Amino acid sequence: MTSEALLAAERRGIRRCDQPSQCLAANHPQLVQSFAAIETALPGFGMELLADVAHGGMWHIGFLAAPGIPGMLLAGREREFLAGYALPAMCGTQGAISERDIDEFSRVYSRPDGLRGTAGSYGSMLAEGNEITELVARRQLRMPVLAIDGGTGDFTRDTMGQVAADVTTVKVDGVGHLVAIEAPEALAAVLLGFYRPLDG
Repeated sequence: MTSEALLAAERRGIRRCDQPSQCLAANHPQLVQSFAAIETALPGFGMELLADVAHGGMWHIGFLAAPGIPGMLLAGREREFLAGYALPAMCGTQGAISERDIDEFSRVYSRPDGLRGTAGSYGSMLAEGNEITELVARRQLRMPVLAIDGGTGDFTRDTMGQVAADVTTVKVDGVGHLVAIEAPEALAAVLLGFYRPLDG
């Protein structure tokens, strides 16, 4: 199985567990057949703990969430940040990220407003906990949910167990946070194994 199979598998349903995807799935369940969350959490359900540096959290979350700071301090230094810190910190598989990959990440993040999406995502994770908690209190996810964790813990399983009624959990061993980059074939097999029975 190839990374093309992973892309095909991901087209079968929402594959991310972030605030917009979860809100769409909760508010408009008729639009979402299934939901796959990969190495992630939600505000109000443990995501904030990932930024708590006093208890093992990661400093870069607060840094990237601070309005204006990433652009001010990383402009012109994107490659150094990515290759020297971010990608090695998140990747648990030697050789999974090539120089070509780093070139592409650097090219994209170096574009005007290239950090805007990342900064917005991190900023919202520290600000939207109450909103997401209230939404889940009104309506849990009712569609089948797949929670996939890599080598950084069980936070996807723990999060989705709180926000969804029908959760299948899988742990991909031997990888870090970047499951799709580190083990695309294994991830594709997990996704397809989850989706195929749902397709009938």
